[in-house]
Amino acid sequence: MNILVFGIGGPTPRAFVRSVLRDASPGEKFRFFGADCNPKAIGLYDHELFTETYLVPRAGQSGYWEAVNRIVREAGIDAAIVIPETEAIEWSKNIHRLEHPVRTHLPDPRLAETLYDKAKVHTLLEGTGLVPRHAEVDPSRADFAELKERLGNGFWIRGTQGAGGLGALRVQEENRMHQWFGLNPGITRYLAAEYLPGRNLACKFLYFDGELLMAASAERAGYIMPQSSPSGITGITGFGRLLNEPAALEASRLALARVTQATGIPLNGMFTVDLKEDVEGCPRLTEINIRHVSFTFAFAYAGANFALKELRRLFGLPGGETPLDPVHRFDDRYVFIRDLDGLPLVMPESAMKKPLLG
Repeated sequence: MNILVFGIGGPTPRAFVRSVLRDASPGEKFRFFGADCNPKAIGLYDHELFTETYLVPRAGQSGYWEAVNRIVREAGIDAAIVIPETEAIEWSKNIHRLEHPVRTHLPDPRLAETLYDKAKVHTLLEGTGLVPRHAEVDPSRADFAELKERLGNGFWIRGTQGAGGLGALRVQEENRMHQWFGLNPGITRYLAAEYLPGRNLACKFLYFDGELLMAASAERAGYIMPQSSPSGITGITGFGRLLNEPAALEASRLALARVTQATGIPLNGMFTVDLKEDVEGCPRLTEINIRHVSFTFAFAYAGANFALKELRRLFGLPGGETPLDPVHRFDDRYVFIRDLDGLPLVMPESAMKKPLLG
């Protein structure tokens, strides 16, 4: 089974492949091919994970589909795993441009575009209690006093599209808000929301045609090189915990149900719901990603292998069936640790080193 993985310069697609190779049975002959638009993408030169790799145009640019079709034809590709969100949207809208049949697992393009826009998601969930107080902001007409009155002092702003750390900043002073807008001229729409001081949680859901196959939850407790970002959020979790969080999972499930009910489109794909706890410890949704996340390997190491489950279902293999209870419950409190150069570590939290006492 030849599988073409896109975006291999990023950590998430490579984590997907590592997760599959870690737990696949000897009879599951998965071979991975990789593609990226950046010649400096490290995955292009990783021949331990990929049989062959390809430099392709950026999704949506001239020549993109010609390059994809050539790879599919020459490498005999059976399935495509498209992880970057903008590329997944391009595929979901233009999959008819494939010249040969390829198995994919993508959300409907209308649902994908809705979820990619954080402001639209918050609007859909308004009045449910699942999202914090919020407002969409045009940086050319932003009224700090009005936002402060509505959202409280020290509210959070970020771009409405892209990774959660894009344009993110906690704002407590008017001049700092306008300076931040000036430093990010490419962001034309912001989402402002009340600041949530609690834990940063992530809930993962694997859906096929409206059917939930697997769900699990985690906490992002620290980021790699947080000092490089004013918000302290770089988008790459350096330390986290794998937790059994029923309240966060239920809030996430309700949010996904509300979105699919409002759009009339069944859930199909991999969804990662991000939440933060308010002052009372209640989880509030901050965004919904239409993809795996970079620490998907940590889930796999602790028994929740979303990547392998997805491929088994896609190819109709044993292990891809829908379980009676799709929520994975960890048998211990696991942590994962990552840095820039080494492979990640996953261990029970009880195994972490304790300080020496003199």
